[in-house]
Amino acid sequence: GTHFQIQLVGPEVPEKADLEKGWVVPDLKLSWRCEKYHEAHQYLYWEVDLPEALHLYVLFNSGVGHEKGWPHWEPTLEIILNSGDPCLFTSFDEADMERDLEAIRDYELKGQPFVWWLPSRKNPFGSLRGDVDCRNEARVIHNSWGCFGLKHKTGPHKLGS
Repeated sequence: GTHFQIQLVGPEVPEKADLEKGWVVPDLKLSWRCEKYHEAHQYLYWEVDLPEALHLYVLFNSGVGHEKGWPHWEPTLEIILNSGDPCLFTSFDEADMERDLEAIRDYELKGQPFVWWLPSRKNPFGSLRGDVDCRNEARVIHNSWGCFGLKHKTGPHKLGS
């Protein structure tokens, strides 16, 4: 059976992936859905059938702290942050990461206690290639420049607690 499964879910995930023929990795299943996670989560099928299967949510450059982004992210964050599974967030730059952290801390103050298993920091695996921010051409951003990780304090997994 499948031992490792990656499901890419999000409004910017391509509807079809161009995988080379013959691209096979034993015990790995890769799937994708082009929709918001809170709309898709009830349809996702996890083939990993282990009693202690660990899920990890990764939110690449999500912009959860952006004033226009929060209303779109709140239903998804409600699901994943309350799952008890660890979440890893990345951000385009320091200012983006600070906005995301502020939004998550505000959410935490509303009664959602978290374990911060990865303190906010510059991501050593972030992209070195700079891109121009489409909303501000004077700003240079880097994919996954910063990162931080957390999970719900009362969740079933013990990562970093």
